[in-house]
Amino acid sequence: MIFDNTGRIIAAGFDGAYLDIIDACQYFIELGVSDQGASDEGDESPAQRTADLVAAVAAHARMKAPDFLIFPQNAPELASMVMEYLDQVDGTVQEDIYYGYDEDDVGTPTSVTAELEQHLDRFRERGKLVLTIDYETLAVKVHDAYVRPTENGHVPFVITRELDRLTVNSGDQPD
Repeated sequence: MIFDNTGRIIAAGFDGAYLDIIDACQYFIELGVSDQGASDEGDESPAQRTADLVAAVAAHARMKAPDFLIFPQNAPELASMVMEYLDQVDGTVQEDIYYGYDEDDVGTPTSVTAELEQHLDRFRERGKLVLTIDYETLAVKVHDAYVRPTENGHVPFVITRELDRLTVNSGDQPD
């Protein structure tokens, strides 16, 4: 199904794919499958399996369209856990880095932001595009959610959780 839909996306003229819910591997880690190696059954770690899926989608798409872009959302730690992961993607998207982690219009805990920024630095250092998405509607926080990522070399978007409109102040439009 994923490969069929990728083919349809390419045929429709799109230049790339945004892969949502890449962080689903966390579910399996929480079930007790080791993230540092194989499970008791001998399978690869959830991180490796997720990276392999992203690589397979990228390879499939690039057979048909060599310049097709792949942008996974969330789970930037995969770049530290699976070394070849950065070679398969064109960038990454991180949501809730500054606002919306626990609740919309509420700042993300500073420890979470710091950890995410460290992971995102690996992408930026390799010349990959980093997009951020925060869920905020209060003007002063919207401004902050545009300024902070820009200072880190990221491209920010501030939007409603319903994904129905960007929230911008004059002068804070995304690139």
